Amino acid sequence: MSKKKSIAIIGLGRIGVLLAQGLFKLKMTQVGILDGDIYLIGHDEKSLLAFQKDFEDFVFVEAMYGDNRETYLEAIEHCYFTTDFECLRKADLIICAYGSRLKTVIADRRDLLLQHGRLTIEIGTKIKNYAKKEAFLLNIVNPIESITWMLQDITGLPHERVIGIAGTHDIGRFAYSLSEVLGCSLQSIDLKSLYVIGEHGNNMIPLLSHVKVNDAFLPKDVDADSILKKTVSRGIDIFSLRGTPPYLGPVSSLLSTCKNILSGKSFQTTITLFHPDHNCYIMYPCVIEGMSGVVEVAQSLSLSEDEEIKFVGAIKIIKADFESLDDLGRF
Repeated sequence: MSKKKSIAIIGLGRIGVLLAQGLFKLKMTQVGILDGDIYLIGHDEKSLLAFQKDFEDFVFVEAMYGDNRETYLEAIEHCYFTTDFECLRKADLIICAYGSRLKTVIADRRDLLLQHGRLTIEIGTKIKNYAKKEAFLLNIVNPIESITWMLQDITGLPHERVIGIAGTHDIGRFAYSLSEVLGCSLQSIDLKSLYVIGEHGNNMIPLLSHVKVNDAFLPKDVDADSILKKTVSRGIDIFSLRGTPPYLGPVSSLLSTCKNILSGKSFQTTITLFHPDHNCYIMYPCVIEGMSGVVEVAQSLSLSEDEEIKFVGAIKIIKADFESLDDLGRF
């Protein structure tokens, strides 16, 4: 009989809260995927208690109007609300969703490097102290490449089980940008032809050279600049319009990835991973096999001259950002 899998979420901001809600629903609706405990790690006792009461109300309403009331009320007993990282000893999958509260719109996710780097030293050290060596770590803290790399460096967990989540919703943004600029339906776009590599941020590289619409590659006179600009800026645009960072797309990406990992599936996806050929963390397509993590990095994608230049540039920027974290005394 397979061992029950438990999960921990570090950080209960918008993304952490929505993720907790989504994972609880996954636990209730798809038997055998998340059959262990859910550990919800908050920053302070006051806000944690508020979240706990709110979460309990959510579960009670689901129980009251659902078909399996007793099951829901029993399941809440397997949710633990805590500020103590010692619970990581029991977690198979650890999700990093912590971060600083942003009061103003940022122009670049890299602006968060130092403040989130400081948080990562503190939190990464706690993960190192308590997480079991078989744990799988998912990160959604920006800037994703540098912070994921930092988490792996601090915790010592193997590269294949420390990954960042961004590529899936970046591909979604790419698809919508193509649809808007080309005036085509999403259904006419070959989603398997969509690749986004590099950095989850201003140095993101949507690969126009691979895109197929209605089974044909894009014409040479396509408005490439508009497509690329819309794709790269979509996250910041959401932030500017609403005053808060995107959370629905990122949470959907996290839930999908968690579900596939916990179910033991082998699946293709685009994530932030350690690329052995480039010796750094970078967004790239791969194959993940359940709790084993990344088992295959995609073979080198054919890139146009412009895409190759941008990819090399993104690698240089990510490496420079990671090296700059030395100033925080991360070792």
